[in-house]
Amino acid sequence: MSFAAEHTGKSVTPTFLTLGFRPFFLAAGVWSAVAIALWIVVLTAGIELPSRFDPLAWHIHEMLFGFVMATIAGFLLTAIPNWTGRPPVAADC
Repeated sequence: MSFAAEHTGKSVTPTFLTLGFRPFFLAAGVWSAVAIALWIVVLTAGIELPSRFDPLAWHIHEMLFGFVMATIAGFLLTAIPNWTGRPPVAADC
């Protein structure tokens, strides 16, 4: 039986979760917008974050370890199947 014949039924998994890279790119985009908005609020309102970082250092840290890492994970989950010729990581439908 072919792969297409086995998976013709209706999927219960949301589309954005069917391949491994999609949640990482979605999370990277959402977190970058949230972190920038939070950083702007902190700078303009003078709110202090419960952190040892000053607002600029916090922004740098969150962009490097939040946004960039999620983007790298999404890229690798997209590129590795192309490099190896294997199917990508996917949720069982």
